[in-house]
Amino acid sequence: MTDARRKSAIAISNAIESSVCTSAEPPLPPARRSSISGIGSAVEEALFDMNNGHINRPVLREKLLNLKHNPTLARRLADGEISPVEFARMSNEDMASAQRREEIREIKRENLMQHVTADGRLPVAQGGRRRESFPGDISALEAMLARDNMDGDRVRDDEDGLEYEDH
Repeated sequence: MTDARRKSAIAISNAIESSVCTSAEPPLPPARRSSISGIGSAVEEALFDMNNGHINRPVLREKLLNLKHNPTLARRLADGEISPVEFARMSNEDMASAQRREEIREIKRENLMQHVTADGRLPVAQGGRRRESFPGDISALEAMLARDNMDGDRVRDDEDGLEYEDH
């Protein structure tokens, strides 16, 4: 293991330990606490393997920040509820706390409501994919958010302005 990889594994272990030790949950038993360095090494190894033998610094930073700011995630990793490989494959949204997920869902809902036209139609997305047209009731919009098909969609802006789906 190179020096950079060793430092990455130590940083992951330190993030897990500091997050778990500062949380309000009961402290880890000594046996579990001693296994944190092994968990850090296993996470680093999984991240290294996922990137074809390279250290992806931005992904490593994301993982470290999520561990530091989400004690529940760090505790689940330390307790073995999440394997190091599963953790390495998790997206930022997967790592988010339940509270943060709710905040994200609310932000998506607010953004969607801002883009609904006066007659209740949604703009057409780029790439030929069309959004469904809703008659303005919130339950239909929430159903669409639940399917989570809004990620990355953008409104097509033509010379005449926005193009909307006709039904």
